Amino acid sequence: MYLDLKPVLSGETRKITFALPLDADAVGEIKKLFPDITDVSSADISGEVCNMSGYMVLRENALIKFSALCARCAETANSELSLSFDASRQEMSQRTTTITFFRRIRSSI
Repeated sequence: MYLDLKPVLSGETRKITFALPLDADAVGEIKKLFPDITDVSSADISGEVCNMSGYMVLRENALIKFSALCARCAETANSELSLSFDASRQEMSQRTTTITFFRRIRSSI
């Protein structure tokens, strides 16, 4: 799925909000990054793209609900991982790294 930025870039609207579930391929990538995860119950990305007088701002949040085995008692533990990204507040080198991470996840949506 692609996010159409034409309304923001053309000035038709100042802000676009979005909410996208991650598909099975993206969930598989999460499981590769975190091999202790036994199950992912949901994984969603939400955020907004704003045009601040020609300065584009991207804010995203990812919420991943998952199960993993407890290292101490070997019981299944449910938890969630929340990641936030605000392109308006990060240095360029950090921004590039984070955008690459989200592109890999989003490319499979």
